[in-house]
Amino acid sequence: MLLMPMYVRCYFLPPVMRSGTPVLTCVIQGERDYDLLPASTPSWKGNLAVGHGGTYRDTDAGKFGVAAVRFFQWTLRGNATAASFFTGQEAQAAGWQVESKNLGAIKVTPL
Repeated sequence: MLLMPMYVRCYFLPPVMRSGTPVLTCVIQGERDYDLLPASTPSWKGNLAVGHGGTYRDTDAGKFGVAAVRFFQWTLRGNATAASFFTGQEAQAAGWQVESKNLGAIKVTPL
């Protein structure tokens, strides 16, 4: 996810950033964008050293797919188990390098 610095303050949903190998330009830009988010903006950044294509070609989109599905289960349905992937240690146990800000501020009204 790449953001222009002037748009960083315009988020309406909590951003989740997933990225691959640290040497990729998009990862460097993603790091910059994450750092520009206000501390009050709930956000999660997960890095997984798998390269530019992520794990989307793996069965069920691999670890990137798991993170995406859990994010939507949490933020759209209020699933507490899915939320723990981001708020607990589950992502780290799966090999993600994680940084987050203000996730406790996310209040979900399930669809």
